[in-house]
Amino acid sequence: MSVQTFLAGIVRLRSGIRIAASAVVLATTVAIGCTLMLGVIVRYILAGSVAWASEVPVMLFPWLIMAGIVLAAVHEEHLGVDFFARKLPPAWQRALQLAVLVLVAALMLALAAQAPSILSFMQYRSTPVLGLPSTWAFYSVPIGMLAVAAVALLRLAEVATQPLAGRGGRA
Repeated sequence: MSVQTFLAGIVRLRSGIRIAASAVVLATTVAIGCTLMLGVIVRYILAGSVAWASEVPVMLFPWLIMAGIVLAAVHEEHLGVDFFARKLPPAWQRALQLAVLVLVAALMLALAAQAPSILSFMQYRSTPVLGLPSTWAFYSVPIGMLAVAAVALLRLAEVATQPLAGRGGRA
């Protein structure tokens, strides 16, 4: 397999993760917005209430946040301080970037591995009105962590296979 084919595969995988995370952001934002709007209309115009209207946003919000985190990782727009990294020579910038990507992937995988023990505490709880398992909202955390780890590993492979001269010295 050529390096170009390998890099094209990485781009396709990262694009798939981006599309999935974007779909989750869009779907959860629309669902949360519609649910809140319905609650407001029923309460203030029809003088009633929708019992489940407060549960849906609570269950969907963690998915919205984690999908946003994944999108930030895909677009490399996450919070970071590169003041010192930019002052390093290109070879050192690349080494630092590789080390950071390994650290991010390792941390995300380690945290995702702890998810079953954390989720086990929530397995017997459910939402009062809808009766949904409380774990449903919290599954977003390990899934999001696995997605961020995948993005970091894909970026790691991409950076490691690119020639240093073609990188423009970006860390």
